[in-house]
Amino acid sequence: MAALLIHALRVSIGDGDQVVVRARPGAATYSTDADRLTIDARGLSDTFAIEIPRAAPKVVIRSGGVRLLVAQGGQVVAPVVPDTLGVYQLPLHAVRPR
Repeated sequence: MAALLIHALRVSIGDGDQVVVRARPGAATYSTDADRLTIDARGLSDTFAIEIPRAAPKVVIRSGGVRLLVAQGGQVVAPVVPDTLGVYQLPLHAVRPR
């Protein structure tokens, strides 16, 4: 049986003017299109820190077609409450590697 990929997102709202994604070197590849950032995770288990600008009109985070978080004008809708630092800890579903 192949190993499962288990990843987590740490999402916060910040005062910058761009979406920022942080991960360990080599953890993923990134590609962009108009109004889209795609993260292709590579490791068996990684955490990705994503900072969304407070002033962003609308940001939607999806994984495998499932909507995980929506941030709009500094307001956030997510299936979890933020921790004491305002970070939303979003576990991603385990998936089989490609």
